[in-house]
Amino acid sequence: MSDFIAFDVFAINMVLPCRKVGRSRDYQYGERTSMLLGLIARSLLAWRVFVGTLRP
Repeated sequence: MSDFIAFDVFAINMVLPCRKVGRSRDYQYGERTSMLLGLIARSLLAWRVFVGTLRP
C-alpha cells in the first residue's frame, strides 16, 4: 500500500505545475520535488524487499 501511495504522488507532482498551483509554478521546484519523491519511493521499495528477504 505504501508503494502505491509513494508512486502515485508522482502523478500529483506532474499535475500541479500544469494547474499552476502554489510553489509548483517554478520548474526547478517541481524537478527537485520529483527527485526527492523518487528517492523516497525507491528507498521504501528497497527496504520492503530487504526486510522481506530476512523473513524465514
